[in-house]
Order: sequence, then structure tokens, then C-alpha cells
Amino acid sequence: MFILSRILLCLLILTALSSLNAGTQADQKETLLFAVRHYQPRGASHFTMWQASPGGSSLRRVHWPDRVPLFALVAPDGRHYLYASSWARGLSTPYQEPQMFFNGAPGNDPGLWLVSADGKERHRLMDQAPAEIHWVKGGHAMIMPDTPNLLNRHGEWEAIAGLSSVSRWLLAGAGLEFTTRYAPLYRPPLEYALTEQDEALLRVHLKTRTAAILALSNLSEVITTDSRKTALISPDGSRMAFVRRISTDSDEAAQTLAVLDLTSGAVTTLPDIDPETWPNKINHFEWSPAGNLLLLEYYGGLSGGPHAFLYIFEPANGKLTHVDDITADTAQWSPSGRWLAYQTLMQTRPLGQKVVWSSDIGVVKADGSSRTYLTSGTIYACLPRWVTRADTEGKSIDPK
Repeated sequence: MFILSRILLCLLILTALSSLNAGTQADQKETLLFAVRHYQPRGASHFTMWQASPGGSSLRRVHWPDRVPLFALVAPDGRHYLYASSWARGLSTPYQEPQMFFNGAPGNDPGLWLVSADGKERHRLMDQAPAEIHWVKGGHAMIMPDTPNLLNRHGEWEAIAGLSSVSRWLLAGAGLEFTTRYAPLYRPPLEYALTEQDEALLRVHLKTRTAAILALSNLSEVITTDSRKTALISPDGSRMAFVRRISTDSDEAAQTLAVLDLTSGAVTTLPDIDPETWPNKINHFEWSPAGNLLLLEYYGGLSGGPHAFLYIFEPANGKLTHVDDITADTAQWSPSGRWLAYQTLMQTRPLGQKVVWSSDIGVVKADGSSRTYLTSGTIYACLPRWVTRADTEGKSIDPK
């Protein structure tokens, strides 16, 4: 009996260590890239690129290829950078000039570029870049709002069966007043997408290139034409989240987030809110990679730069958890969905005899716990982006 007890104890310890090691390995595979400006009391200061693990370890400066803007999107496997100079107009970097992020790339080039991680191979994929683009799951192709085809890494178009045209791909994850805004940040690669065709909503499986009409009997009753513009399908294609208005006593209607089950037609909404004390405009939301959670940004105005109130919503039980007050349009899930990163709310910090606008990079676990700030001090940290593996090298230095 004593020997059996010892064996069971050893097995329990090994299981616990294995789980801990698995979590540590997952953290190491997920890397957060971001730009940092270290203000100087005298002379000019510039942005450099940094990387860290979600828990804040392995913080180091990153070698970033010349002529690749610091706001470039990184491919899911970390092997390529994707950028367009025109995206600088949509950066969520208040109080910073867009040209500070071009890194030698021409600011007036209208094309879409794909650059290898070492900067040696450059391909012009399109002469006129789209305002919005997302990676398809697997990272072999990209999807953009106004074309029915996918664009692969070689600049070739790939057709989707039964889809000759689209009115619009529904990719924004944005509120009713913010559907045309775009900030280049990490979005989980898409396996499913919604599109409109001949006034019908279609669910498209991007891996198999197949499309099917959503035939729910209550679809037109649940989601209005305006709300369709905000719709975002879950990673497994089973649910759709969208923004809709709420009638209130005030002149300006508030907004809520609704989730529609695409099989049963059941609808789940956010908990009841008090429009007198609750911010009333949703500017950004996003499904977690597992599809069980949604990050939610409520727009807070322009005082101190565009800011938002970040929440995590769990549709299964209606739970809503406040995370932090942040710079708007910067919250994003890690590839595993275990973490959430964002740029903090702008604040002033002393620098000699003056003050400067500063912000940090925040990271929390998916349940809203274990908040960590990866940066601190008289700096401006921005443009957080997740990659599964970064093909970048840099030496460890003190970031403070």
C-alpha cells in the first residue's frame, strides 16, 4: 500500500509538472512585438521594435528590417511582413507623427508589399493596397473586404467555389459608427467568414473554399441591415456576433453586443446596462481563437487621445469582466487565446522640466486576471502584435 501511494504521488507530481511545462512552452511560442520610443531629455528620440513573452520575460530589442514600416503585419508563422504605407493613416498612435513609423519605406507608395523576415526578399502583391486585410488560417492566403477571391503569398488570386461576387466581406469586428476604421493589428487568422451576396448572408469555409447560405427563419428579424455591417463569425463558424442599438430615454441610442447561434437561432446579449453611466458606443470586438469569449471595446471619447473601456464577454453565461482602460482599437487575442494584449490609456509623465504623453503595453490572461505591464517609465509603447514564432534576432538590453 505504501509503495502504491508513493507511485500515485509521483504520477500526480509528473502530471502537474507536465501541465506547467506545457503552459510555459505555449508562452514561449507566443511572442508579442511592439514599438517603443524612449524619450530623451535632449535631442531626438526614435521608435525601435521590441519583443517579449506574454508573462513579461525575455524582453529584448528586435532587429527590424530596413524599409519595413514598424506597423507592418506579421504573418502567423512569423516568416513575412505585410504592409502598405497608406495604413499609417489608421494607426492608433495619438500624439505621434505617422512618418516616425515608416522606417525608411516611402510614405507615398500605394502598393501592398510582402517582405521576408530577414528583409532580403520583397514582393509587390498589389499596385493598390486595400484598407483592410486579414490572414486566412494556415497563413497561406489573405482576405480583403471587396473581392470574392483570396490572395496568396505569391500574389495570385484563388477563387472560392460558388462565389463569383460579393457585396462585402464582413470582417470589421467594429461598432456601427466605426465600420470603416482600420488599425493594423494582429487578428486571429480566419477559418470562416461571412459575406453578402444578392441580399443573402453566406457562411464561407475559407479552407475548403465552399459557401452556404444562412437559412435561419428569424435572421431578418434578429439582425438589421445596419447591424449586418458589424457582423463577425466565430472561429468554428457556429455563431455570429454583431452590434445593435438599444432604445433609451436619451437622445442618443446606446449599443449592445448580440450573439446569434447559427444552428438554433438563439440570441444572447450583454447584461442589461444603465445608459446614464455606461459608455454607449462599441468601437471594436473580436472572438477569441477558441470561440468561447469576446473582447469588447466601448469607445470612451478623444480626451487624452482615443480611448476605450476593455471588457471580456463570455456568451455561455453572460459574464462581463472589465479589464482596463486602453487606447482604442489596440486590444487583441494571442494565437492560443490564453492572453489578451493592448496599449494602455495615454497619460503624461515628467521628463525634466516638461511632461510627455506616454503609454505601455498591457497583457492579461483570458479570464481578465494576472495583469502585467511589459513596459514602464518615460516611454511611448504602441502597435502590439502577436506572432507564434518571430524570425527576428536582437541582443538583450535593459529597456528602462
